[in-house]
Amino acid sequence: MVKNIQLSDFPSKKFEDLKKRINYELLQGYQKKTTTKEHINHWIDEFKSKIDEYSRENSLKELIKNDKDCKDFNYVIEQIKQKMYSLVNGVGEQHMIKERIKKWRENYFRIYTDLTCKEDDIYIEPQLKNLYDFCEDNIFIKENLTEIKLSDKCQIIIDDISKRKDELKPKKDMFFRQITSTKINDIQCNPTILDNQFPFFKCTPRAEPNAIITNGEHVNSRESGEKLLPELHFTSGELPGGEQISPTIRGQTDTNSDSSSNAIGIVSLPILGVLVSSFLLYRFTPLGTKFLGYFLNKADIPLNQEGETTDQMLFNTSNLSDTYTENIQYNLSYQKT
Repeated sequence: MVKNIQLSDFPSKKFEDLKKRINYELLQGYQKKTTTKEHINHWIDEFKSKIDEYSRENSLKELIKNDKDCKDFNYVIEQIKQKMYSLVNGVGEQHMIKERIKKWRENYFRIYTDLTCKEDDIYIEPQLKNLYDFCEDNIFIKENLTEIKLSDKCQIIIDDISKRKDELKPKKDMFFRQITSTKINDIQCNPTILDNQFPFFKCTPRAEPNAIITNGEHVNSRESGEKLLPELHFTSGELPGGEQISPTIRGQTDTNSDSSSNAIGIVSLPILGVLVSSFLLYRFTPLGTKFLGYFLNKADIPLNQEGETTDQMLFNTSNLSDTYTENIQYNLSYQKT
């Protein structure tokens, strides 16, 4: 899987986590007018405790593993000393701070014997660190170009590198003069890099994971839609995942529904006619009484016996008609004329 590279992965940001742990920015925000000796002593005590804690949780051998890493570590320590010097009055107080930090450093590297970093391995010109950081990050970009182009932080990376380049370019002549005083064996760097075009690539971030399904693609990657309609047990034309049923499928479903409704209507018309006719016969003719008596007497006749019951009922109905006719004739014969 391609890593989503961001600025914190760049080698120039290697010591940012350590600086957060030791409250580096808090010290840089101290003002001489409001900072007391107790504030400084408290910060130094906290610094020693937190850096020891950091060392136990992280591999310092990975943090300081080459010439540039050693210079960068010493750069952080030197920035701390310079800030503290600016907060106190007199050479005596500055010397006391310097000795406390020096003693801590000696003890620190005595404990972590696998680290190789001399105290005097520093940038002669502090601003050279920014140039070497820029060179190191450019090497990192070229080694990881594919991943950076695909990263969702790609444009942020381009903006950061471009801004740093614009800040460094006016100092190019000074870098030419000073760079010979600070050679870093594992980083090839020349001030001419500031004349190179940047960015030299375009961002091509990955597509969103929940991409919209294009026309012709089937939900759940099915090859056939044969079983789709029986599985549509949801409402409002939606699929289980919230997708909309295609207009074609919805149209087919509506057509089937209309056909079923028409078929039911056609079949029901004769039945409705029979029911109405039966009601009229029952309500307004003597046949109603005869039918009622007949059905009460024959209520136990089993239904659907291969047409036998139906035939018997038709036969009985014929007999009833004959009986009814005979009754009428008999009654008429006794009438007076």
